[in-house]
Amino acid sequence: MTPICPTSGKQQFATTKAAKDSLLSKHNRRKHGGPKYTYRCPDCGSIHLTRVPPERIRRGRRAS
Repeated sequence: MTPICPTSGKQQFATTKAAKDSLLSKHNRRKHGGPKYTYRCPDCGSIHLTRVPPERIRRGRRAS
């Protein structure tokens, strides 16, 4: 089982290739929707899958 990010609750992948392999496997099982992109999590440093295109991912965090 893939580890889970404690902040986002998303699956953690060590490499982009591992995430994309999982993405392809999941895509073949789904008809519509689902994640299509990967990104490096600023909190845990692992790769996650997302539906958000890279140009729409917010870079940096706001102070609370």
